[in-house]
Amino acid sequence: MVTHLWDNTPEPAQRSQYMQVLLANLQPLLSNRSLEWHQQVVAQGLLVRGLGKQLVARSDELICARRFHHRGSRHLGAVIGVELKKRLSMASRRQGEAEFYIFSLASFFPFLQVVTDMQRGGFVYWKRGDQDGRQLVYEKVLVGMDALYQFLRNAINKLPDNLGEDDGPKVVLPDELNDPPRCKLVESPKCTGHASELSLLEGPFFDGTIDDLDDFDLSCTLGRDQ
Repeated sequence: MVTHLWDNTPEPAQRSQYMQVLLANLQPLLSNRSLEWHQQVVAQGLLVRGLGKQLVARSDELICARRFHHRGSRHLGAVIGVELKKRLSMASRRQGEAEFYIFSLASFFPFLQVVTDMQRGGFVYWKRGDQDGRQLVYEKVLVGMDALYQFLRNAINKLPDNLGEDDGPKVVLPDELNDPPRCKLVESPKCTGHASELSLLEGPFFDGTIDDLDDFDLSCTLGRDQ
């Protein structure tokens, strides 16, 4: 467990501290792959849930395919997003879910979104598959940073070494990735123009026990299976 990581300044201002910890745990797995870190990457999309308007998501940290390293295209290569919070709460949980939808639609790859306080663990979102014409989104709670890092190590280890690179006449853009098994979130065939319609979404299905996260704010319920 990391103790006393955060001070009173906003999370992005403390990047040097938290990146030191993230790199120590994950960078060795990225070194031999066509992946790199980027910060404060922006993506746009329409989050349904009755809002009916375009939202902008900004990821604290994004692991991207190196092919999309230019500032204006990084969201296209998004593979794993990490949202940093001083304290896990229902608000941060909802933010992570929203970022998952928006970056998943923007990226060419099956996307994995993480929300963590770098101390007690966090939440992970991904699209697990399709059933009866609906896309199934899962939310998993990971208790403790050891569990969270192991989850991310497994996910990174299963990524193709040449993700986003040329393979003969084609580019390596898989629709599915493993550990956890996940698929590319897609827009509804009903979409027109630039609007992203997620009316065929099911979930997120909850996997875990929030009560194991000390001091987690349960003052608001989201109507999920807990």
